[in-house]
Order: sequence, then C-alpha cells, then structure tokens
Amino acid sequence: MASTSPRKPRSERTDRRSLPEYRRAGSARRRGPRLAGYGLLTTVSCAAVALAALPATPSSAGAEPRTPHAAPATSGGSNGIEKQSAQQIAGRSSKALQGASSLHAHLNDKSARSDPRRPSSTDLRLDRKGDCTAGLGYSNGGQVSLVKRGNQVWLRPNDTFWKTQLPGKTGRSAASFLHGRWVHGTTSSNFLQSAARLCDLNGFRKQVQTAAMGVGALHKGRATLVAGTRTVPLSGSRSGRSSTVFVSAVGTPFPLRATVHSSQANVDVTLSDYNKPVQTKTPPSSDSVDVAKLESRLSSG
Repeated sequence: MASTSPRKPRSERTDRRSLPEYRRAGSARRRGPRLAGYGLLTTVSCAAVALAALPATPSSAGAEPRTPHAAPATSGGSNGIEKQSAQQIAGRSSKALQGASSLHAHLNDKSARSDPRRPSSTDLRLDRKGDCTAGLGYSNGGQVSLVKRGNQVWLRPNDTFWKTQLPGKTGRSAASFLHGRWVHGTTSSNFLQSAARLCDLNGFRKQVQTAAMGVGALHKGRATLVAGTRTVPLSGSRSGRSSTVFVSAVGTPFPLRATVHSSQANVDVTLSDYNKPVQTKTPPSSDSVDVAKLESRLSSG
C-alpha cells in the first residue's frame, strides 16, 4: 500500500547525487543551457513587450487594403492609417507583423546596463524557416554572435562573456579553450537549445500577442518620422509600464519602432527589412568546435 511503500528509489537518487563525480556532471548539464540561453531569450521578451500596444486579435475594421503583402514598409504612397482610429491602426499593424516572413530587429535596453549578465544591445535577423543571425552586446564588454541555419547552430561568445557567465576557473578554462572560435552543434543539444529559440519568428510573434493581452486604451499621436519614414505613434499603458509603437504610414503598415518605459525597463526596438531574405553565412569548420568537446571540457572541471 502507498502508506507502507518504502522510499528507497528517492533515497538512492539523493545518495547518488551526493557523489562528487555526479555533482560535477550534473552541474555541467545544468550550466550548458543556462550559459547559452541566459539573457538571450530576454531579448525576445523585451521586444515583445515593446510591441504590446498591438492587439492580439486584429479587428475586422483593420483589414489589410490593396497594398501587396510583400511590399517594403517604405514603398508606395500613404496607406490611409493617418485617417483611422488607434484601434484600426493597431489591428492593421498587428496583421502585417503576423504575416511577415522575416524581419530585422535592433534592440537597446538601457535598463540592462547595470546587469552585465543581460544583453544591453541586440541585433537580430530571423525568418519563419528558423534561420537567423544575431549579435548581442553586454555592458561589461561581453559579446555573443549567433548563426542558425536549419537545425545547425553556431554560437561564439567572446572571452569576457565566458568569464562573466562562468566566474573563476571554469570561465577562464572555457575562454582559453575556445579563444574566439565558434561552438557548433544542432538544436538537439541542450547547450545550444535556448540560444536557438531566439531564432523562432513564430515564437516572437506569439510573445507579442501574449504581451498585448490586457493593454489599456490606445492613444493615437501626431505623425512623426522614423528613419525617414512617416509613421503614426500608438501609445498604451499597463501596470505602470508605458509603451509606444510607431506604425508606418507608407506602404504596408508595419511597426517600425517600439519603446517601453517603466521603473524597471527602458527599451527601444527598431524593426526593418520585412520579408527580406536572411543571409546566414555559416562559419568554417576550421574555426568551429563541436559542442560535445566543450561540454566535456566543462564537466571535467
């Protein structure tokens, strides 16, 4: 019966985990995903929050007009949003974002400058196939480059990043072992899995939808220029967090810029190159190290 059954299996697991060799291996397994993914997915979350003024479900009144879907945001003439309500503009812009096959996002997070483990700047190009390139910068000089094509992933943190993420001997060992080379593996690798999720365009769009839930009333501002393109700003607030999305008033009404401000966040995102191919030039094998070799190095101390 359940009340008299011994808990030996659990006890055995506890004893086994107390062994030094098991603790080292387990630590390496846990460290891998955290090391590769720490702060990277924060980038996607921050960008999604910044776009939260776009509603999760476009309104029927905001249906996309004649503008060809693949047209660049800056092509053609006025798309008519300047004469529409804030809700209609948000609906059309949300629909345009959800339909994009690729995009280029550049994010600056001033609130991360006091935390060297979070990226303060990110440049990301990704498409719906899952291909992407990314560059992340940290306030302490740490840098990470990422390339993903299909299920193949390359990750290149610099020495400062390794030493920050893995303080002490382990960080120095990783930096010395790689010395600027790429870590290469597939999306099945626990070590690279979190980083690869940064390249998920569908996931990015879902986070935008989730972040948009519960946003208060939208306010339409005066037309302004973003990178030379006329836009209409939409502002909203929620739980002490204010966000503004600048929607292109020319061609397809894509969001071109988004900002979010609160007591804990100060994020600015620019979006461009919608529906343009993502160029993913893969690093040469001579400049890459198999992820299994790095994992072995870390687990051996």
